[in-house]
Amino acid sequence: ADTVVTRLTRPADSQFDSQPTWFPGENRIAFSRRSAFPSQVQIWTTTYPGAEESLVVEVPPEVSPANPDFSPDGSRLAIEYGRDIFTLRLETGEIRFLPRTTGSRLRDPSWSPDGTQLACISDISFKIFRVDSTPFRQTAEVVGSYRSISWSPMNTKFGSHIAVDDRFGILITSPDNLQLERVISRGVHPDWSPDGTKLAYIRNSEVHIL
Repeated sequence: ADTVVTRLTRPADSQFDSQPTWFPGENRIAFSRRSAFPSQVQIWTTTYPGAEESLVVEVPPEVSPANPDFSPDGSRLAIEYGRDIFTLRLETGEIRFLPRTTGSRLRDPSWSPDGTQLACISDISFKIFRVDSTPFRQTAEVVGSYRSISWSPMNTKFGSHIAVDDRFGILITSPDNLQLERVISRGVHPDWSPDGTKLAYIRNSEVHIL
């Protein structure tokens, strides 16, 4: 059978859409939309197959939001914002920032399976934050030069694991002990399957699965 391609968004001539991410368990996708005239950046959602677009949040044009990621229950988005990461509660519009050290940068947010924690990459480590408390607080840090991070869903056999990549390949660890084990050499950009049993990654500009 022929593959069917469906166009979901229709930006204007001066607009550009990027960074789609699926809403958990529903046919809804969040994405970034940049407008040139007037200059602004927004986070939108659209439905599939209905293609009904809704504005979620608008931010100042000098800082681009990036990598929107839905929490497991779909109630919040974690979004990169310049050198920061904030969470956005979709129902109320509440925005809360992760704490960071002055001069450092946080990027690539990844939710824990229960939505109570966020992992992310900093300039010198990866960090874990509790995001079900007030204020948000950092609970763990593993020093190293990491490029991306992915927190797996809970699996009944293997539990949950965090995957990170450095310049030598991909490592995984349990969030309980944070003891890294190298499982893939020369691989980058790890991403867990929905059941938490497989790991997709890039090697030599090709997609591989472990």
